[in-house]
Parts: sequence; C-alpha cells; structure tokens
Amino acid sequence: MKLKKIMATLLAAAMITSFTITGCGSKINADAVAATLDGKDISMGVANFMAQYQAAQTDLYFLSYYGEDMWSTDSGDGSTMTDSVKDSVMENIRECYLLDAHAADYKIELTEEEKTAITEAASKFLADNSAQAIQKMGATQEIVEEMLRLNKVQSKMRAAIQEEIDTEVSEEECAQKTFSYVRFDKTAASDTTTDDTAADDVSDADAEKDNMETAEQFLKDAAENMEEAAEKEEYTVLKCSYGAGDLNEDDNTTSMDVEVLKAADQLKEGKLAKKLLRLTAVIM
Repeated sequence: MKLKKIMATLLAAAMITSFTITGCGSKINADAVAATLDGKDISMGVANFMAQYQAAQTDLYFLSYYGEDMWSTDSGDGSTMTDSVKDSVMENIRECYLLDAHAADYKIELTEEEKTAITEAASKFLADNSAQAIQKMGATQEIVEEMLRLNKVQSKMRAAIQEEIDTEVSEEECAQKTFSYVRFDKTAASDTTTDDTAADDVSDADAEKDNMETAEQFLKDAAENMEEAAEKEEYTVLKCSYGAGDLNEDDNTTSMDVEVLKAADQLKEGKLAKKLLRLTAVIM
C-alpha cells in the first residue's frame, strides 16, 4: 500500500487518525453507516477517508523503516498495523463527534472565515492529487470538508475545556516528602515441601517471629545511622516520595500502603518510626 505519494497539506492542524482501510482499487458505499453515536450516523465515506489519510501518513513515516509488509505483519500481540489504524480512527471519530455534539455547551462554533478556509483547503486537496489517488482515498469535497470541520471543532473544544480546568495547586498539594526504608519479608520460603498444613503454619509462624526480631534489632541499630546499619547488614535502603493526596487510599499513587505513608508522615526529619508496619522500618 504505497500511499505516501498522494499526501497533500489540508490545514495547519493535526489530522485525526484512521478507521477502515480498503485495498487499492476496492470500493465502498460512502453513504453506508460506519457507526452510530448517540443517534447520529457516521458515514462510511468520512470514516474511510480518515483511515486512508492516516494510512498515507503512516506510510510516509514508517514504510522506509518497516518495509512493504508492515501492514500485515503481526505486531506481537496478534494484531497488525491495519488493526491498529482501524482502532485508532474509530476512537478519534468517537471523540470528534462527541466534542461536536457538546460544542454548543462551550459556545463553540466555526466562524465564516474558518468555514471558508475549510472549503478552500478541501478544494486544494482535491486539486493537488490525481483522480486515481482521490478515487483510492474515497475523497469528495463534502467528505474532506467534514473531516476538516471535525478537526477544527476538536481543536477549539480542547482549548475551551482546558481553560475550565483548575490548574491551581496549593503548596500543600504539590509538596513532596521522601522517606527511606528497609523492607523485611514477613515469612521466608521453606527449603522443603510438605503436604502437612499444620507443619507449614508452624514454619511460617517461626519465620515471621525470626524476621520480626531481625527487623526490631535493625531498628535499634539504625537509630544512630540507618545507612551505615543497612550497609553493615547488607540491606538495601529504598526511598519513597509521596504527596498529601497519597495519604488517601483512593488517591494513593505510590506502591506503598497508605498506613505506612501515614506513619512516615508523622515523623520529623532524621527520626525513625516508633513502630513497625508490615515489617517495614522507615526513617525520614
């Protein structure tokens, strides 16, 4: 699929991606319904043109690297470049038409100048490409204008939505704290296997007791200098950074348990945790 030769500039805005890639010379029913979104039919002509345009862009940037087979080669997860482009355009079509449906909510509309620019750009695109190329892409004045209209609405809607986003962050919200810690396993793997559940329970209990004693002894040794104590015992000192929001279970973005974060948050600089949580010794 060599489409890079039929590329032409439409507007100075990012083009949206693709949907249904047809083989060279194949034909589709441009008036058929490709998808329906909130009761609005999306024509196969618009969807297919978006796909063909994205395919041309993909050829332009990647064909020289991946070769002629890139469209049919398995990407490693059972899908091909063709599948990826189809999924991409459908996602973008949904976004474009959703934004278009809510444009009035943000008082977004195209100016007469913008409408004129879209018409002229579509005409130029058709004029700059051969009849064969236009046929392969399924391009018409109406279809190209619709894609450009959707692009423009998408761009203006994104700007309007971003203006309403509260980007103010308080010093408390953006403040980050960092603590160091050494982690101890609660239980140790058994060297032997057994079907005796009771024996396993005893083994786990013994391992937990031994590890608790080890962790408590390290906590005492680390009171003077955690780094030196860890180096002496060949433990790894890890670090965790968190913000105020991470202290809430639902908002925690760290890999650390919230209870550990809360305990660390109570510490003053240079102080050790007074209790072990999940056998973790922490120091600020």
